[in-house]
Amino acid sequence: MKIDNDSVQVYLSAIAFRFTYLAKDLPSNFANFEAGQGLRTPLEILRHMTAVLNFAYKQFENIEEAKPKELD
Repeated sequence: MKIDNDSVQVYLSAIAFRFTYLAKDLPSNFANFEAGQGLRTPLEILRHMTAVLNFAYKQFENIEEAKPKELD
């Protein structure tokens, strides 16, 4: 399957729309919500998703050293 720029733009737009729709009514302290021991907070999940998308972008653009960053 060939992935072109238009397809990537559609995928990213869908992610952005869904996240914006989801996040519009969240309380301000939701980023640090803890669902249980050993589970990621919403902020940690967002950081992970950002790292994955950055990694994919670097792979797509053939940028050297495309490694996801470690979380804090």
